[in-house]
Amino acid sequence: MNILEMCSIFLIIVASFICSKTDLKEGLIYNKALLLFAGIAILVDLVYYGFFVRDLFFDFLLNLIIIALISTILFLSNSYAGGDSKMTIVLSLLYPARLYIVYGNTNLTLYFTIGISLIVGFMYLLMNSIWSMIVKKEVISKEYVIQNFKMFFSSYFKALIYLSLFNIILIFIGRNGLYLNEWITRIICFVIAWFVGKNEIFHKKGMLIGTFLITLTCSILMKQIPISLNPEHYYLIFILLFCQMFIKTNIYETIKIIDLKPGMILSTACTLPMQLSITPGLPKVSKEDLSNRLTNEEIDSIKLWAKATKVEELIIVKKIPFAIFVSAGFIIYFIIWSTL
Repeated sequence: MNILEMCSIFLIIVASFICSKTDLKEGLIYNKALLLFAGIAILVDLVYYGFFVRDLFFDFLLNLIIIALISTILFLSNSYAGGDSKMTIVLSLLYPARLYIVYGNTNLTLYFTIGISLIVGFMYLLMNSIWSMIVKKEVISKEYVIQNFKMFFSSYFKALIYLSLFNIILIFIGRNGLYLNEWITRIICFVIAWFVGKNEIFHKKGMLIGTFLITLTCSILMKQIPISLNPEHYYLIFILLFCQMFIKTNIYETIKIIDLKPGMILSTACTLPMQLSITPGLPKVSKEDLSNRLTNEEIDSIKLWAKATKVEELIIVKKIPFAIFVSAGFIIYFIIWSTL
């Protein structure tokens, strides 16, 4: 590595430390810090790609665009907070193109950092939940398991209709000489299944029947089975489902009404009784994602409702400081590159 590359990695570590620290302590990633590191990154990039690795500028630009698109999608789908998305883009600006992992015949792999960060975050939640079960003796009830399996199979079979159409599209483009990496295909399949599960419009009968008929017609014309026969996809889904049931036992905490703050997310169970109240401004039924973060106005309405109903505590979804997982994604990516 040259001096600029070492400086860039050092800046990534410093930015990661600062953002993770404020996210852990205050639940925020400050724009001022991100702007500072973005400005430094642009200056470093001008020198790095202007004088040292001009041939890699196009690769840097493509990786940055891919990261920006994925981060934006995660933000718009309420999976990433705005600070997490911006932090990911800033760290991508800082990461040197000569240190990209080459996978197959391409170095368009910086988006692996997002996948790594999600895996690290998932493993943290899983281990934390298992620890809570051991220490606090929390248990998963039979009813809880049955309910979650029912919900999963319902969502999965609906998603399977859309996944079948995606498989038909893959077969079509494969016949025309374009093939996607197996892991990229798996990632897209999981994204489709996850996106379908989060959006009610894809659960409507009209959408399901229409997609099924299009898939059926295409499969008959192409003489192809639209469902993937690779069992690894299904094994992985069931492993994730099993882990998810553990995680859901430890994502909530009880908080007093007077301690509610803007940005907190109420549990679904807490918001259901509020729908029967005539108090104006109460939050709608929570989907327990970032789209349901409380505002000051909603908190004021909740306090009025709580006073009338004599409720003193509510259950909220725990704040997960994701900046530390974003940081881990880039650091682990760099470590993998250095060992190859």
